[in-house]
Amino acid sequence: MKRCRASRAGGLAVLLVLTLLTGGCAGSEQTSVLEPDAAQSTSADTVDPAAEAERLAVLHDAAARLERYRWPRETVKKDILGQELEFLLYHGNGWTIHVPVAWEETWPAEWQSPSQRAGFEVSKMFLGVNNPKSFRAQAGSWRHETGYDPPFDYYYDNDGGYTPPDGSADYRYFFAPDGDDRSFEFTLHSVAGEITEEELAIQEAMLLSFTLDDSSRVLRSEPYTPGRTEWDAALAGLLAETEPIWFHWDGNTGVWEDIIDGKGDPDYLDCALPLEEYRTEEFIQTFFGNRPEEAPEPGGNLITLCLPQMKLYLYFYDGSPWVHISHAGEDYWAVFQHEDGPDKVIFDAVYAWLEAERTWAAG
Repeated sequence: MKRCRASRAGGLAVLLVLTLLTGGCAGSEQTSVLEPDAAQSTSADTVDPAAEAERLAVLHDAAARLERYRWPRETVKKDILGQELEFLLYHGNGWTIHVPVAWEETWPAEWQSPSQRAGFEVSKMFLGVNNPKSFRAQAGSWRHETGYDPPFDYYYDNDGGYTPPDGSADYRYFFAPDGDDRSFEFTLHSVAGEITEEELAIQEAMLLSFTLDDSSRVLRSEPYTPGRTEWDAALAGLLAETEPIWFHWDGNTGVWEDIIDGKGDPDYLDCALPLEEYRTEEFIQTFFGNRPEEAPEPGGNLITLCLPQMKLYLYFYDGSPWVHISHAGEDYWAVFQHEDGPDKVIFDAVYAWLEAERTWAAG
């Protein structure tokens, strides 16, 4: 079974492992717009025709909107040591990269080989906080020259210049600037003495395929607005019948409770639709696990909604209007206000949904 990870909000240092349904986490797979299955609807003898027509219209509209936030599956063949392998064009937020179809995406912008001996990660660094190259040098990493064109003309490894023993973890770090204040860092990790020549060649092909562009991980037909796009896509995914969701609840007891497949009952629409009544202010992007100064402190009551196939996580805080979105390796925060007034906190709407989910699961 494939796995997704969700970070505990705030510090984002503690990771929650989400066990997904078989075939989940296929974020770049395109899902067709499907009509709801008539067998899932309640008998016509007990359903108001007008209400059922409205329900089906909501499902159909959500599925159609969801398609606008998905990139089509595009593949390319690459020669790896004389063997033709299939790679997928992966869209990040403002960048693309070629990823081998056989590798698993374990977290947004992180991939692992089938043997688990090799991996690849893309992360955006904010140079005003910590220059990644200086950090690697200060940490004792060793600089090596390469034959690549800039910005991949040298890299750092974490072994201080010596050869790590077989079976131990080995890391190499490459960098690509993105303007004056940001840089992308690429982590190529492996198991020393066990990674194969093919896996090394695949890592190199992934690295050199990286391109900065105007693409978005979730949007292909409208102008991209960081944060807002993710929220619009999340709403479509929460309402669309074909998109699975997961609840995760961290109450005052400190115990995590998982509710699997948040659409266990047709009445879920009545719980999801109230989220559309909230209007968001401008999103704030944060780096290195930071949060806006006004955002809630780590800890306390927290509800996480995960859309595993979209690799999209929503965090809601008890008594707070703030919502935190994590997607494609980037984090956004915004204040949400109800259209009828600020006294209605979005956490309460999500909590009511969670309580309904518990009832459905018990049934």
